[in-house]
Amino acid sequence: MVVCLNENLKTLVKPHKRNFKFFYYFICASISGIIASVLTNPLDVIKTRLQTQSTIAGIQADIIFNEVVHVKYSSMVSTFKQIMSHEGMRGLYKGTLPRAMQASMSSALSWVSYEVAKHYLLRKSCFIPCSKPVSYTHL
Repeated sequence: MVVCLNENLKTLVKPHKRNFKFFYYFICASISGIIASVLTNPLDVIKTRLQTQSTIAGIQADIIFNEVVHVKYSSMVSTFKQIMSHEGMRGLYKGTLPRAMQASMSSALSWVSYEVAKHYLLRKSCFIPCSKPVSYTHL
């Protein structure tokens, strides 16, 4: 999702035609990371709820008191229904801000690193037409 959003934003913004192009690459990737994290946050909440309950063959065991209780969340659908009935839509978006901030920086740094490396490698190897002939004597 991040790749698709980033590529579409780059098509709209056209950072390669601007001064400080890497700044615009950073902004495009950051925005795409935020959008992707907000759109996928409900699935992340459901996944986290399912993964953080300790289960043994479909039951949750409380080792301290030697009690056995049934699992609260058994599937994605039941987890979704329980969150919606007990917490509403807000429950699906718990932790959105920290996740969006992390995704924003992670996406921006990784994509700008990619763009810088791509730019450097293309210029070094002259895949982009160079103004002077390529000399391999310095290798």
